[in-house]
Amino acid sequence: MTTGGVDALADTVRRLSAASRRTYQNPYEAIAWPDDLDRRQWFTSPRFVSLYGTPAWESLDDDRRKELSFWEAVNFYSLNIHGEKALMEGLAHRLYQPGMEPVAEYLHHFLDEENKHSVWFGTFCTRYAGKVYPDRKVVFPRDHAEGEADFLFFAKVSIFEEIVDRYNVAMGRDTALVPVARQINANHHAEEARHLVFGRRIVQELWREWAGRWPDDVVEGIRSHLTAYVEATWREYYNPDVYRDAGVGTLIMTPMAFDAESRARIMRELAELRAYLGEAFDERLLRGHEAALEAELAAARADSARDELTGLGNRVALRGLQSEPATWVALDLDGFKSAQDAHPDGHAAGDRVLVDFAAWLRHSTRASDSIFRVGGDEFLVALH
Repeated sequence: MTTGGVDALADTVRRLSAASRRTYQNPYEAIAWPDDLDRRQWFTSPRFVSLYGTPAWESLDDDRRKELSFWEAVNFYSLNIHGEKALMEGLAHRLYQPGMEPVAEYLHHFLDEENKHSVWFGTFCTRYAGKVYPDRKVVFPRDHAEGEADFLFFAKVSIFEEIVDRYNVAMGRDTALVPVARQINANHHAEEARHLVFGRRIVQELWREWAGRWPDDVVEGIRSHLTAYVEATWREYYNPDVYRDAGVGTLIMTPMAFDAESRARIMRELAELRAYLGEAFDERLLRGHEAALEAELAAARADSARDELTGLGNRVALRGLQSEPATWVALDLDGFKSAQDAHPDGHAAGDRVLVDFAAWLRHSTRASDSIFRVGGDEFLVALH
């Protein structure tokens, strides 16, 4: 390909690369990982659980729905791992490829951030589920017209990430989710926001550059291929292994095995998804979109630095203050875990104690001081 179309991305590449450098995260410190997780909590927002709204969902009690939401999260993160493996391979292949030199600077950041995301998703799956669900996609080799392979690669990357980000945005803001799940989604969206801007722009520029040169059968083949890719990607959110692991039986092999009413609801959801993707690549929506995503990025990063339960700063916020002069006070609640385990309300009672203790700390310190929850019942206070 020539550099004409990609050259149009020069300003976008500079701004996105600067934002990546400015907001760089260490993947091994960005998430506060609990030692273990009680699965009687929400890990996936109920409306994003694949059985939601079906008779099967209505037949489950609250604990079983939450267990199912855990395995749905494992599937969601597994899909991201496999998607990112293919993405990283494709990005590495295109680094300094003739014609791609103008975007090479941002491809480095793109690669780095996708690798970090794989660390987060992989850590959750292996630490709490003991496995990553296998990749079910089968890719068959095919010949491409000139410019077609690059266009299809970035178009499929953008489709995959647009779908994922739809989940990330909602679940990163869902206060009902267990903190580690909410933090993964919020942090992922914070960096994916830049990838979405880049993906939309490069797909448009490659289409402008090549569509007029391709014969009609190539253009029609691209459209058919991408339509099939949307549906194949969406179907992977319905994983029978999830239902087996959640103890609800092998209920569904494909979305088409639902009852007629549920199938109609699911097909409406697919139609809405297709419409959403169509809007995502509408050039008119790009104007001003990057500024809006930068604002969302700032909001997401602020959320990721706040403890979900108490509203205090967490380990992410703590990293930003460790170099400042202060007197540090470490506090923990003696006998907290044993008392929590013995109480009839269990974790709910423990959460109330932690919230009350956080309120007491706020009342007992000055406005200039900083308070952090750094573990289950562990707190740090920086006296400035």
